Amino acid sequence: MALTFGLSLGLAAPSLLEQWRAQAPDKEQKITVETLRNEKLMFLVTDRVVTKVVVEQRQHSMLFGERAGYLIATARIYYGIDLERIEENDIVRSGTGVEIRVPRPSVLDFVIAPDAEFVSKRTGLQALRDWLNGRDLEQELRESVRAEAMAFVRSHDLLPDPESILGRVNDFAPALAPASDKRVRFVYEKARPKAS
Repeated sequence: MALTFGLSLGLAAPSLLEQWRAQAPDKEQKITVETLRNEKLMFLVTDRVVTKVVVEQRQHSMLFGERAGYLIATARIYYGIDLERIEENDIVRSGTGVEIRVPRPSVLDFVIAPDAEFVSKRTGLQALRDWLNGRDLEQELRESVRAEAMAFVRSHDLLPDPESILGRVNDFAPALAPASDKRVRFVYEKARPKAS
């Protein structure tokens, strides 16, 4: 009898383990984002936006218990024109000046300050489940920081429109050729055909 029960339990264990791994606990997530600083910078990195993001995530399961995390992070978004994308044929020389076709502005870098504060609480079964599934709660929250910071910046129009950036860059252009009689002017590149 004991041998039969032991064999039955042994055969059922892999199936139970898979069910245990797959059960999705209730998940609740709260996010707070605020602007700390929005600065206009010179030339190529034309703007830097600094935001504070608070991400709180809580999961609760009757079977596994609680899995909760809280991350407070300062995120810096650098926005401007990527000079590495300028090619030789983007520089057009004429008798009176030089026209440089530049790519439209984009996010050049997104940095989460290293002093981010992370606090977590997991019961034993949640910790074991995370370990079995290779999950990292802090990494999950850090990924939320980028998505939420970018959504906040875009929804509050904290990034300048492309034409104002081009205007600022062209205001700076005379400093590029002070000893020359050539005028430097920046324009946006036309969309390049996709390679097939």
